[in-house]
Amino acid sequence: MEIPGVADLQIRIKIAQVTNIQVFKDAERNDLYVTCAFRSKDLQGRTFSRDVKTDVHKYATHTASFNQQYVFPLQGPSTFTYFEFALWDDDFVSSSDIVYMPKEVHLDREMSIAFARATTGDETPVKLYRTVIFDDWPNKHRRPGQCKRCCLRCCPCCTASKSHKDEHHMYAEMKIEVEIVSGTTAKRDPVEEGQYRVPEGRLTPLGVAGQPGRAAGMLIGPSRLKRIKCCCCACGVPLLILGFVMVLAFLLNQMGVIDIMLKG
Repeated sequence: MEIPGVADLQIRIKIAQVTNIQVFKDAERNDLYVTCAFRSKDLQGRTFSRDVKTDVHKYATHTASFNQQYVFPLQGPSTFTYFEFALWDDDFVSSSDIVYMPKEVHLDREMSIAFARATTGDETPVKLYRTVIFDDWPNKHRRPGQCKRCCLRCCPCCTASKSHKDEHHMYAEMKIEVEIVSGTTAKRDPVEEGQYRVPEGRLTPLGVAGQPGRAAGMLIGPSRLKRIKCCCCACGVPLLILGFVMVLAFLLNQMGVIDIMLKG
């Protein structure tokens, strides 16, 4: 039975990707997924709630792609409507670890517009494009240990990779797209939940074979890969000189020059 002054609505949300990830649980990478908690209450006091989560982007370094879509039916007008997002690291052995703390996105203004349009027969959807900023994480204000501070002061590679990471640059960003449609539109043009496009940048066997350097960066972490390259460059010149001396000594020994010099 329809209630006067109430309109059926549907919220469609797309979670695209997370960028600038700077908090890691596993060797500068995360098996990252997003949790999405939906909460709404109408004027009659009825609540609409649902919790969903994306699939896992394995070996995510600074970017994680999902391209997931979810649908939430509800009725308007509402006293409040919001989503709560959080970023998690999936752990196969133990429970998941939170990477970035929950962040709320409120849709009260958009719900008011959608309700007004639905009650006047206007089926134009209300769209919102938002970048969710994750600016809080566990142990946010903990200082690095003595060994790590010493490493940051002494090692050029560590200094280069860490010096720019002040608090602001630690914030992760997530692109979302929200669309609120009327109940009539929802029935006439339904959408399916799940992936609406293949996620980008995920590690695949073909990618490992085709781009081993990029795969190594995902598996051991970009900074560690950079340090390995730096150490190889630093050690490369002495090793090259040592190798040249050894080859020269071998050639001279084969020519008998060393024996002549020793006897002389």
